[in-house]
Amino acid sequence: MALTPWHKSATPRVDLRKGKPLDDAEFAVNLDRVRDGKAPDDYKDPKQFFERTYLTKNLTALAAEVQRRFSGIKTETSAVFNMATQFGGGKTHALTLLYHLARNGPAANGWPGVDKILAKAGLNSVPGAAIAVFVGTEFDSITGKGGGASGEPLRKTPWGEIAFQLSGTQGFDLVEEHDRQRIAPGGDVIRSFLPKDRPCLILMDELMNYVSRNRDSGLSDQLYNFIQNLTNVASGEDKAIVLLPESENGAGNAVFSPDGGMVAWKESSGTNLLLMNYAPLLRAAAVHGDALHLLPASLFEAASGYAVADLDMVGFVDEQRLLVSVMSESGAREVWLVDLGAEGPGLLRLGEGVFAGFLYP
Repeated sequence: MALTPWHKSATPRVDLRKGKPLDDAEFAVNLDRVRDGKAPDDYKDPKQFFERTYLTKNLTALAAEVQRRFSGIKTETSAVFNMATQFGGGKTHALTLLYHLARNGPAANGWPGVDKILAKAGLNSVPGAAIAVFVGTEFDSITGKGGGASGEPLRKTPWGEIAFQLSGTQGFDLVEEHDRQRIAPGGDVIRSFLPKDRPCLILMDELMNYVSRNRDSGLSDQLYNFIQNLTNVASGEDKAIVLLPESENGAGNAVFSPDGGMVAWKESSGTNLLLMNYAPLLRAAAVHGDALHLLPASLFEAASGYAVADLDMVGFVDEQRLLVSVMSESGAREVWLVDLGAEGPGLLRLGEGVFAGFLYP
């Protein structure tokens, strides 16, 4: 019995059959170009994208959790995700996968691998969602987007662009003055431009590039404020999800905002201490009692050598570690990492300052 030729059992992709494999640059997907329909077919064509995508365990779990949240299931789901990978680690690929699912909704049910995601999520169909994409390397706050012959309002800030993408001109009108004055909107305004009739997905990528280009204008500081307000709002909504890049910079250092507030701490091991990652644990702690009763001021006084006037829990890092803001009698603030291990609380002073928000790449 003759064996079937291998090329008939496993047909190579067209690019390989033609001797024209993808250029290395084509593997570096740009999420903004996917949204604009200008990316290579392997990324902008959703069915082709899924045919080329291997759904790893983590990628399947992420996609399933997002679908569950969109369906109104809040148990064991998060509203905010910090995507932590090294360069080339698949972060933007994961964002693109979520973009295609949200944009196409039930039409995605038959794509390769989607049945696996739905099975993991315990759902029968992919929920559609309104989507906003902000890529820091693409957005220019001097020239802005829209305006002129486009017939669209001119947007010059991340919040103006996101409001427009989610809710069109009506959404932008709600933040037009904030866009003009370059001031981040508060939670009430953000809540007002989120769609009420469907879930929404906000994807943000390459933020450090935008931050570094906009330090002098003050927009970098306002971006921190906007993201903090946005993530707080999303956490309180049933069907809103925000995905952000997690920092890869500053290992072993505390990072501060210009007003002296601590933005984040990253251990030398590479662990980021970002509060929003642990919002469910923080809520659980509030339900089960204040963990600070385990942390008498005398512990900090013994470790620091000064009298403690006030203690505030910033949030849990994981099941047994939390951040605590400590104020001395002189009014100076510090942020400490507390390990509530079985052998008793272990204390590590991270740095002076008030915990102010999040560190982004």
